[in-house]
Amino acid sequence: MKKQVVSSIIALSLGLFPFQPLQAAWDRPTIAAVSDGLDAFWGEVLRRLGVKYRYPLVYSHRNIQSTPCGPAMLAHYCANSNTIHLNMAQMDRLVGQVGDSAGYFALAHEYGHSVQRHLGILNKNLPIVKIELQADCLAGTFFCS
Repeated sequence: MKKQVVSSIIALSLGLFPFQPLQAAWDRPTIAAVSDGLDAFWGEVLRRLGVKYRYPLVYSHRNIQSTPCGPAMLAHYCANSNTIHLNMAQMDRLVGQVGDSAGYFALAHEYGHSVQRHLGILNKNLPIVKIELQADCLAGTFFCS
C-alpha cells in the first residue's frame, strides 16, 4: 500500500493524473489502519531517539468541531490534548477531488505535528510556515520509509 500511496503523491505533484484516481472507502477502518501504521512508525523512530511517545487520539466528525485548540475545519492537531480531529465531510471532498493519497497525507501531516510536540519543536516559537513545512516533511518521511 505504501508504494502505491507514494506513487500517487509523486504523480499528483507532477500533474500526471489525466483521470480521477480510484478511491477506497475513506472511513473509520481506513483511518484506523493508517493511524496504526503511523503509530508503529513514529513510536519506533522516537523510541530509538530516546523520546517517550504518546500516540495521538484521532477523532472523526462530520462538521466543524470545537477543540481545546480551536475549530477543526479539515484536519487539525491539538497539542493541548494530543488529539487529531478530522472533519470527514471535508476529508471526503479532498479525497474525491485528489484521491486517497491526499487523505493519507493529511492524516500523516497531523501526526507530524504530534511528533514535533514530542520533540519540543512546537515550543520554540517558530514561524508557522516552518512548522507546517516540517510537518509535511515528517509526513513524507513516513511514506518513504
